[in-house]
Amino acid sequence: MSRITVSRAFTHPEKVHPDTLKRVLAAAESMGYIVNAAARILRANASKTIGIVNPDMSHPFFGQLAREMTLEAHKAGYDTLIYDSFESQEIENRIIDKLIGYGVDAIILSVISSDRSYHPAYLKRLETLDIPVVLVDRDLSARHCSGVYIDNLDCGLQAGRYLLSKQVKHVVVVSGPKDSNVSRDRIIGVSAALQGAIERLDILHADFYMMPAYRAASRYIETSPLPDYFVGTNSQISWAS
Repeated sequence: MSRITVSRAFTHPEKVHPDTLKRVLAAAESMGYIVNAAARILRANASKTIGIVNPDMSHPFFGQLAREMTLEAHKAGYDTLIYDSFESQEIENRIIDKLIGYGVDAIILSVISSDRSYHPAYLKRLETLDIPVVLVDRDLSARHCSGVYIDNLDCGLQAGRYLLSKQVKHVVVVSGPKDSNVSRDRIIGVSAALQGAIERLDILHADFYMMPAYRAASRYIETSPLPDYFVGTNSQISWAS
């Protein structure tokens, strides 16, 4: 067979006669041949691959999100490379360098910091290389990036309005770190809804994980009267509280 026919069997199998395709694939299997993806990327100048970077894949939110994004990418004909930055700036930087080296077509990124002023140096490289970036969950001041975010202020307002419907008098909000934009906006929303309508509102700052939230709530219970409601500002905090 000609080289063109063999190449087409791997790149556009629908254009090859079924009997010919079967013979090519059988020969490839007997030889242990696998398509050289790196060489194909160089020729086509496209990898059909999207990089997904999350700060904590053990967190149910990010794990489920990565799964759904991968399913949607596959529907569009793209593969995904999924990485966990483990909330480490050093690891995050290294992952981005790898994805650039792999020639990914785009990156979906949840950065390690919820501080909007966080601006890692790799953002400039991605802009220069014209690699599209979609930020998820954590917003940054980066003109090159698109973003999909939760309306944290509205989340807090809805929680506060629900509490008012229960005619509460004493509420404790268990939140993430003080320097987190997510924490701040959700607390502002709850506080705005409850302001002047209840007798007592206490704010506890912990982290967005179960054990820190559990410890913060336990210390509160030991020293203060029980509230009508504990409010967790994310799912793991709510489970712990």
